[in-house]
Amino acid sequence: MSWISTKYKLPESGQRVIFSWTNCQGNKRTSIGYYAAEHTLLAEDHWDADVDLELLDYSEKEDKYYVPEGWYEEGAEGEYCYSQSGITHWTPLLKKPEEENDETQG
Repeated sequence: MSWISTKYKLPESGQRVIFSWTNCQGNKRTSIGYYAAEHTLLAEDHWDADVDLELLDYSEKEDKYYVPEGWYEEGAEGEYCYSQSGITHWTPLLKKPEEENDETQG
């Protein structure tokens, strides 16, 4: 796994990644989440329907609401996302292992 600097490249919008960031006390942290590029992720596909519309980006041209541009950390249960800043690096998630059949185990 190699880390990619956000100065050089951002992940595809909506792609789940591991990212490194600095919290308000100056401590480095890692989280799982995603980056949302401007007007690429529909709010209805990513956030609860009862979210305050003032928190979303509205496109008059398309008459749609979008997730605001930025980085979002997923909560432990994956139900909530928290906006984060100070992201310095990211790396793709590892692929899930394929299930082994009984003949290849052990």
